[in-house]
Amino acid sequence: MRSPLFFPGGARLTLTLTPPGASSPLCVEVRVQRVMMLDRKPTYYLGTAFEGMTEQNSAIVNAMVQNLKASGAMAVPEKSRA
Repeated sequence: MRSPLFFPGGARLTLTLTPPGASSPLCVEVRVQRVMMLDRKPTYYLGTAFEGMTEQNSAIVNAMVQNLKASGAMAVPEKSRA
């Protein structure tokens, strides 16, 4: 994700997004794993991981990720929690 605000690693955020073709938004919790400043605006790149999703939300997010991969978008593996 890109954000104009800095969030430290480990921060938990609620992400609201509307999947393609959906009529209502999906709210999921994510944990910030890594942060990188992209430019002077400031703009931050937030590497996040989904947390505590229901099976239904997990299926929706997995379908979205597969669609992104099929479009050529780069997916970065999750950082180890250890």
